[in-house]
Amino acid sequence: MKDQRTVIIENALRVLRETGSSRLFLFLNTIPECRWWLRSGVDEKENIVVIVPQALEVNAPELQATCSAVIRSWSGNQSRFSRIKYAFLHGVMQGLINIESKVVCVLGPSGKNHLDTITIHDLSLSWSEEFPFDVRQLIRNRAFHTIMAVVDIALDIGALGREGKSVGTIFVIGDSDNVLRSSHQAVFNAFKGYAKRERKITLPEVVESVKELAKLDGAIIVSDDGVRQAPRCRRRCHKEAQGAGRQTQSRCRHYPGDRGRLRCCFRKHRQGDHLRQGPYHSHPGAADKRAAGVTQAMEGRVRLGISSCLLGEKVRYDGGHKLDRFLMDALGSFVEWVAVCPEVECGLPVPREAMRLTGDPASPRLVAVGTEVDHTDAMRAWAEKRLKGLEKEDLCGFVFKSRSPSSGLSGVEVYGPSGSSVGAGTGIFARAFIEKFPLVPVEEEDRLHDPVLLEKFIRRVFVFGRRIQSLLRAKVYY
Repeated sequence: MKDQRTVIIENALRVLRETGSSRLFLFLNTIPECRWWLRSGVDEKENIVVIVPQALEVNAPELQATCSAVIRSWSGNQSRFSRIKYAFLHGVMQGLINIESKVVCVLGPSGKNHLDTITIHDLSLSWSEEFPFDVRQLIRNRAFHTIMAVVDIALDIGALGREGKSVGTIFVIGDSDNVLRSSHQAVFNAFKGYAKRERKITLPEVVESVKELAKLDGAIIVSDDGVRQAPRCRRRCHKEAQGAGRQTQSRCRHYPGDRGRLRCCFRKHRQGDHLRQGPYHSHPGAADKRAAGVTQAMEGRVRLGISSCLLGEKVRYDGGHKLDRFLMDALGSFVEWVAVCPEVECGLPVPREAMRLTGDPASPRLVAVGTEVDHTDAMRAWAEKRLKGLEKEDLCGFVFKSRSPSSGLSGVEVYGPSGSSVGAGTGIFARAFIEKFPLVPVEEEDRLHDPVLLEKFIRRVFVFGRRIQSLLRAKVYY
């Protein structure tokens, strides 16, 4: 049986011939993939242009002998669309194709030894759409690659928003020292403490973080060499070793959990209320290294609301609890929990009759399963009072119990008169909470077992908390 990559390339060559395309652009991501190509034995190499990442250390002459040309391409980010687009730009600049050419592309996921996609592009129809400005005026600018990377991110944000919501932000490129001196930090800066090489605007993890922070940042400042900048601190760190200031040593904490461990490393420089973050690293063998964004970056512990049963409190209808050890291990050491049990706090006993949502999924009722007693009005009246109290708690987020008729955020079964499910809805208290506090980050406990979702939630919590602290210090109210 032929290798899948060989089959894909042979079919792509057939498409090239049948569509009258001038070139086949073959994207190779890794050294092993390049080695495979050298011994693949694929014919018609005179029509093939090999695209390799600019930073990949390959034997160029040896690779050149297997195709018509080799392009060392840079792209704004590592999405397939971006890699194809910048390969076209390099191809036009090198005279391999022109803006009227048809090109077939073969590629796979970034950084993988895998080919799984064939695309065909008519540049006469798409060039002005992919480059809606005169790129020739920018090519010689030292910030060209940075500008193109930022344009990619801005186009993504403008077209897709973030998590289904519209987003508006500003990117400032170049002259970053003067820009920083003329501005102040509005929200928590998630990039502070990272080395420059880890803040490059072309890194996929940085791109995703920028998109997330775009929901809050007034402006995102980028140096002309593509480094995401942070406003300078008012107090310089070298002064902190003098007088009352002192520097503490790095400290690490391990968070054991069923799906990997997180390690949070941070270095604190203290003078008054000044805090400086250090780099974050994932624990060797972590299920997902991106979950290592956890950091104790704020003054004291952040306050998170949580369904009481997740803390191990025996408040459930059957007298039991739903202690989430993973959540406690991962977050407990830098979070102050504010426990809430809607059923018990609104006056229901433990144990008690089980309840469920009934009626219209858009506006369900909270009804006891056996006696069919309707507790909706009592729950709503209690929630109104409880939410007024939570306003004073300065919550930076809330973790709800999934599938709970009072606290589930989504996917809670709603039943009709016949007793069968008629859809999914939101718990009574959870709905009231998100209506009262629409900006507070919320999540369900089972989703936080996913390292990617856990990291996103933690980032949102710290960004939200940092924003509140900044506003209070500046005495800005909204």
